[in-house]
Amino acid sequence: MKKFICCIMVIITCFIFSNVNASEGKIFYDTRGTKYEGVVERMVRLGIVNGMSETTFAPNKGITRAELAKIITKIKGIEDIAFDDKIEYTKEFKDVKKSEWYYPYVMTASNLEIMNGYEDGLFKPNKEVTYAEVVAILLRNLGYTNIKEDSPNRLVLELYS
Repeated sequence: MKKFICCIMVIITCFIFSNVNASEGKIFYDTRGTKYEGVVERMVRLGIVNGMSETTFAPNKGITRAELAKIITKIKGIEDIAFDDKIEYTKEFKDVKKSEWYYPYVMTASNLEIMNGYEDGLFKPNKEVTYAEVVAILLRNLGYTNIKEDSPNRLVLELYS
């Protein structure tokens, strides 16, 4: 359920700006006959998510920060930027290595200020995304920039005139 809710929230706010190509869908037996089935199949056809295997989506599994970075990058249609060898990233994280599958997604999302790291210089790519983080990312996609995460479930939005 967490994975589904996070994906839907991000998709709703970013879908308008999307530039994704449709691809062949997979059949996930753990979403068949559920309220997730149609949405999951559509996200797979659009190439936004893959699932855990060829037949399993795991809709009740939480989503990691690395997975969310990939989803956002794909939805916004900036995957080409992520894989452009000429791009030099201005931000680096101690826990995001170039050899990891999520490196280009995390670095692109971070350098475009869609997702932020933590004050200790870490991105924590394998940490499950909190609802506050998802809301902060959605607000950043809507143009708000002065967002602070006060706690895992509380945001502070600083508005300046």
